[in-house]
Amino acid sequence: LGVTNTKFTRVFQQIFDVVIVGAGLTGLTAARELKKKAPEARIKLLEARDEVGGRIRAKTMKTSEGEALVDTGSHFISPSATALTALASELGLTVYTQSNCGTRTLNIRGFRTKRQSPFLSSPHSFKEVLQSPDVSALASQNVHSYFTAKQTTRAETDTANRLLQVGVAVPLHCV
Repeated sequence: LGVTNTKFTRVFQQIFDVVIVGAGLTGLTAARELKKKAPEARIKLLEARDEVGGRIRAKTMKTSEGEALVDTGSHFISPSATALTALASELGLTVYTQSNCGTRTLNIRGFRTKRQSPFLSSPHSFKEVLQSPDVSALASQNVHSYFTAKQTTRAETDTANRLLQVGVAVPLHCV
């Protein structure tokens, strides 16, 4: 491996029961829950950056009314992510309800559209999709080959690409 960083080497000379990669809210929640259930567990939380919090970031900015703390990180926590919202509350973070009203408008390659592609919508629930006999065939191909086989429009491919980059931080051709 050729590691010369002594801090890094010291960490891996220790023995841990659990190693959690990433100190965002999910990693912090995992560590907290593990410690509650097994207080004796030796847990190591690894984070690439110099600070914990993952996508939760804020910067102090000068405004006309003085300095204000402005959110520059996470913009959405699902209401169903109860462990994350509980942790946010426990840490004293303010969580706001996201507005979900009005007509959704997409700007795709300079054109505004209010119509959702039928290709990107489904009348089926996620549970129904998972129980479908087609799911094993879908699981055996990657997202890029699926979109290629379906001969999607450029707008549909762009939208899927954008969703993947936001959701899992990778472009379509990498998934």
